[in-house]
Formats: sequence, structure tokens, C-alpha cells
Amino acid sequence: MKTADIKTFIKTVELGSISQAAKALFITQSAASQRLKALEERIGKPLLDRSSSRIVATHAGKVLLDYGSRIIALEDAMLQQIKPNTQRKHFSLCCTPTFGQVYLPNIVQALTERFDKEVELDFVFDQTANAVNGLNQGTYDAIIVEHLEPLDKQTHVFECLPPDQLIFVASADYPISNNAGELDMKGLLSNRLFTRKPGCSSRALLLQNLKQHGCDLSQFESVIVSDDLRMTLTRITSGHGIALLSTALVRSLLSSGELRGYTIPTFDLMRRRSLLIQRNQSEQALIRAFIDEVHKAFKL
Repeated sequence: MKTADIKTFIKTVELGSISQAAKALFITQSAASQRLKALEERIGKPLLDRSSSRIVATHAGKVLLDYGSRIIALEDAMLQQIKPNTQRKHFSLCCTPTFGQVYLPNIVQALTERFDKEVELDFVFDQTANAVNGLNQGTYDAIIVEHLEPLDKQTHVFECLPPDQLIFVASADYPISNNAGELDMKGLLSNRLFTRKPGCSSRALLLQNLKQHGCDLSQFESVIVSDDLRMTLTRITSGHGIALLSTALVRSLLSSGELRGYTIPTFDLMRRRSLLIQRNQSEQALIRAFIDEVHKAFKL
């Protein structure tokens, strides 16, 4: 039984999703699934209950979670005894999928080049409310989120980052009613819409603007809800509908002509973006380096 397999199982139960666990561990979803399969074959019983939207541990899985957590803790303690001078600095960040896909790869590369093997980085993608809750509970050292309403600036170190502009996008081949770059409400609602699940600020922003025009999601030709940005982009670029996405996320596709961008003059499609850090962590060298890389990403 490999400790890497156990860690994958623990992370899957913690996040309730194999895909999210894979992202957090920087492995493919296929690799995560293979590790979980190997564990179930070794134990001979199902370890995960996949019957609901959030994956949970079965009875056998709960036993593995208990003993597996102890195994990982013992492994860490052993390594610290054997190599006491190589204890790594740990940094955990939760961010939204948009920030994670657009900005995080370069930040991670810069941090790993600067600190090499001295650091252990833990990144999770989640919705804003879950990220804030995790920060409040001490699960994360820092979060970067897009949001519509102001966040609490008193409890944590808080920094406003440049806001995030959203835009409606569709494939250049998608039969949209107006190719001039502007849509009216009729032109917008006559399309298949790809949107995020409730709790995502892009969906909330869309609903807010629709409400101001006396409309809602039910008036679109059809609606597909997906929490996978990559899948949404694939479907949109293949000409299957429209989506409201961060301009930063689709900038290269707009420049190449694969996607076309559309606005509605009466819609306000700007959302806030903020960085929040645990107050007792803000002066650590690793955290300061992370903040520096975030500033570079936004050219601050």
C-alpha cells in the first residue's frame, strides 16, 4: 500500500471530489483514479461513496481514513527524525478556478525556482464562500477570490487586487444573432448558456444583471451548468453555446479569433478580486515571496 495512494484518498475525502483532489496534488484526474482503484483492490472493499454530488467515505473508507492519517503522520515524523534539518516550509492557498488557471502556474513556478525543495505548496480551487470559510477556520494561509460584495477587512490581512472583467464569448462559428460585438437581451437569451453552479461569483453577477432587466436563466434557449472551466471552454470553442467568462481566461482565444467576445451595453460585468492572508502568517518569507509574485502577475 503506497503512501501516495493514501494521501490521494485522504485528499479526495477532504475535498469531496476526485478532480479537486487531483488538482490539489498536481496530478491528473486519471492518475488520482488509478491510485484510488489500487487502494480498493488492495483492501477488497469500496472506499468511496459516489452516489451524491460530494464523495464521502464508506465504512471501510472511514477506517482507512483513520489509520491512513496516522500512517502519513508517522511517515512525516520519521522523515523529520532522519532529516531534521530539511523541514519544509508549508504554504496553503485556496483560490478560485479562474485565478488558478490564469495566474497560478507562473506563480508556482517562480516560488519553486526560488525555494527549490525547501517548501511544500498546497493549492485548492474552490468557490469564494468556501475559500473564506477555510481561511477563517485556519485551513488556508491565504486566499485569492473574485467576489461581488465587500469582504471582512478586519480579521485578516487584506489587499484589493485589480478587478476582473467578464465577457460573453462564443465560437467564431457559433450562429449568434449579432456578430458586431454587442447584444441586446433578445440576442443574448436566444442562445444555449454554459454557466457555473450556484455560489460562483460569475453566475451571481449574471443573475444580478438579468434581474435588473426582469429576466432569469429560465429564459435562455437552454442552460448547461458545469463546474469544470476546461470543459466549458472546450464546448464553447467547439461551437456549442455561449458563456460568461473572465476576459483574462479567454484573452488568447479572443486574440487568435477562435472565440468572439460580446457585451451588453447595460450590463455591469466587473467583479472585485481580493487577497486575504492569515494575520499571523503575513510576515513569513514564503508568504512575502508569494505576495511579490502576485504583484508581478498583475504588474503592481
